[in-house]
Amino acid sequence: MDPLENLVNFITGDSIVFGFLQAFLFLVTILSLFNEFLGRSKRGSNAEKLSRGATAVNPAATSIYWALVIFFAVVCTTAEEIHGHTIFWLGLDLSLLTYLFFFNKWFGKKLS
Repeated sequence: MDPLENLVNFITGDSIVFGFLQAFLFLVTILSLFNEFLGRSKRGSNAEKLSRGATAVNPAATSIYWALVIFFAVVCTTAEEIHGHTIFWLGLDLSLLTYLFFFNKWFGKKLS
């Protein structure tokens, strides 16, 4: 085999792509946590925070959420690298996605 073909096959293998997906999800979650909690201390007064109220759920964001839930469920159930830990990774991914889309205000503002 060609060395370049070997490199492409290695990079696009399930173990590498699964690791990148998990790293991306963790980095987005850490970034949103960081921006939500540090952004709160930099912004206006408490009266401004109280007047904002709850935001409505965006239908497009809900569609994206369900698409990502299905995507991560398929990835977690088909990845052979996590055999024996599928429920752990699936629960972790789905809880992080749920937090990002429905409970993190910074991420929700970015989607709308």
